Amino acid sequence: MSIVATPGAAIPPRSHGDILVPNELEQRQIFHLIKKGSSWTAWNRQLSYYRKWAEIAENSVREADNSGLFATDESDIYYRDYVDILKELAIFEEGVTRLGKGDKRVFLYNEANAFFIRSWNQATYWQIFRNKANNGEIRWAEKTPYRKEFFKALDELGDSGAGCGRFAIEGEDMNNPASVYYHLWYPIFLPRLPYPDPLPELPKPKEEVIIATGERVPYSGIWEPLDENTGQLIGVMNYLHGSASAST
Repeated sequence: MSIVATPGAAIPPRSHGDILVPNELEQRQIFHLIKKGSSWTAWNRQLSYYRKWAEIAENSVREADNSGLFATDESDIYYRDYVDILKELAIFEEGVTRLGKGDKRVFLYNEANAFFIRSWNQATYWQIFRNKANNGEIRWAEKTPYRKEFFKALDELGDSGAGCGRFAIEGEDMNNPASVYYHLWYPIFLPRLPYPDPLPELPKPKEEVIIATGERVPYSGIWEPLDENTGQLIGVMNYLHGSASAST
């Protein structure tokens, strides 16, 4: 078995002896999502929404402070929350800056934890907070300044990053660096995501780079698993990082 560069893809696990293979349209969709998710443009766009969310948090705490709401515990967003958002924003900015300089190592699992995954802690906290408040588990501080704007910006931030990490960040299992596995959920999941219209055909590689199973890929890119004898697709393409093992 071998994998051929698009440059791009990986080898998913077998399921009960069967290999699930995406159809032609799904291959184009997955390629688009991986290409987008590994691009500086997509992550920098996400960064702009992160900055907007942080700016609204700043406006909220300043307004609450000026209005004396902290003294009466009538605001949900405090200075400590704003500081935590700023700290994680700075981490995210550093990751995007490195990516802009061509440093794809920010997508390696440990690096991604330092720059991208860790920077979502506050966003996750506030998503959970809102759910609990809406369910009545905790109370809303109704006088919180810019509360609606704060959560609208949070939703926009989440929407801007939908799918980016899933298709670019290396998986936690170091023995199998491919993070995208095709399964029966994909026919439901893939059509729900946005794509350009028309969706481009899969590009032809400038040259075929064939890596045998178990060997290490020479550079980061989108790699595709093919049967070495038939040339047929035997899995789903993945973003593999340079020196990663082309494992089954």
